[in-house]
Amino acid sequence: MIPKKLKTLYKAKIPRKITELQFFIDQSDIENLRFAVHKLQGSSGTYGYMKVSQECAKWEYELMKGSVEQNREHLENIKRFFHE
Repeated sequence: MIPKKLKTLYKAKIPRKITELQFFIDQSDIENLRFAVHKLQGSSGTYGYMKVSQECAKWEYELMKGSVEQNREHLENIKRFFHE
C-alpha cells in the first residue's frame, strides 16, 4: 500500500502530466504521446489509480496500431478517472 503522503505528491503532478499529453496530441507527436501514455499507465497503477492505468493500456494499444482517432476521448477519460 502506498502511503497517503506519496499518493498526494503523485496526484499533485497530474495536471502537468495531462498538459504533456495534450501537448503531444496537439503536435501530432505520436511517438512521444505513446511513451508518455506508457509511463502514466505504469505509475498510475502503482499509485492505485487502476482505471487510469487500464485506460492508458487501451490507449497505448491503439497508438501502437496507428489509431489516433480517440486520443481526446482517452484524455478526457483519464482526467475524469483521476477526479473520481
